[in-house]
Amino acid sequence: MQTHINALVAAIAALPTLDEKADALNAIRGALHEVSPFKDHPTDFTKWVKAESVQANDYNPNKVARPEMKLLEDSILMSGITMNVVAVEDKDSGAHIVVDGFHRKTVISNNAKISNGYIPLSVVGHNMAQRRAATIAHNRARGKHEVELMAAMLDGALQDGESESKIAKHWGMQAEELLRLKREAGIGSHFAKQPHSKAWVRDTNDAVLK
Repeated sequence: MQTHINALVAAIAALPTLDEKADALNAIRGALHEVSPFKDHPTDFTKWVKAESVQANDYNPNKVARPEMKLLEDSILMSGITMNVVAVEDKDSGAHIVVDGFHRKTVISNNAKISNGYIPLSVVGHNMAQRRAATIAHNRARGKHEVELMAAMLDGALQDGESESKIAKHWGMQAEELLRLKREAGIGSHFAKQPHSKAWVRDTNDAVLK
């Protein structure tokens, strides 16, 4: 076993370019991932991809101020990249869309000292609804969202036909929180078809009845 490992290590070390080494590592790790007892966990397979192939999603409501971004950069420079960026892969274009870790991706991309333009990814196979829910879960575990951007994300989910009950469940929100967010954001179109009870009615004698 060790002889085979040593030969594989030597073969990778002998490759002339960073791109070839990254491709070889991805191929080997991908093959190992297929037989791993931990293959259900995306962290079992770290895939190194070029930064330009990693794109932001268009719905993340989480924003980081400039001082915090500098702290993040300093932390990565001091300790290395300790958390993968989570992404989904577009099978048609080959691009990777960020689910969690856009700010890590930004810092890594903007500083050539960190990883020579490569991003470590954990790839998940989520659909759009699952991606939104995963992004919310990651963000709510760490900090706050901006209301306007959170509302835009909610509007997109509702426009896609996601039910409020599922959104509340997957986003970790109470029904009251969801309703408050709709009101604060002024998403009037989503109240338009809601049933409303009458405050009063008239009888046949035109008397107003409560």
